[in-house]
Amino acid sequence: MTFTQVNGNNPMPLDTALIHEKLTSPHPVIAMAVSLVAFHALTAKQVSELLVSDIVDGRLNLVGRSIPLDAAVRERLARWLD
Repeated sequence: MTFTQVNGNNPMPLDTALIHEKLTSPHPVIAMAVSLVAFHALTAKQVSELLVSDIVDGRLNLVGRSIPLDAAVRERLARWLD
């Protein structure tokens, strides 16, 4: 019987109070960036390389992937763009 090796890396626990604080930050860019990571698991590299043109009609287009943005992310994006 063959089996698949399970990755031994476990994610570190995160401070949920800090995440909530940043999601509700008065600074729109912080709230938007944290929401992209929290809701769509983007990496820091992906967030830092994003262009406004990567988001079209509520979808984030990343290297061959089209990700429908969560309503909370769209709200923070709109606030940042304003």
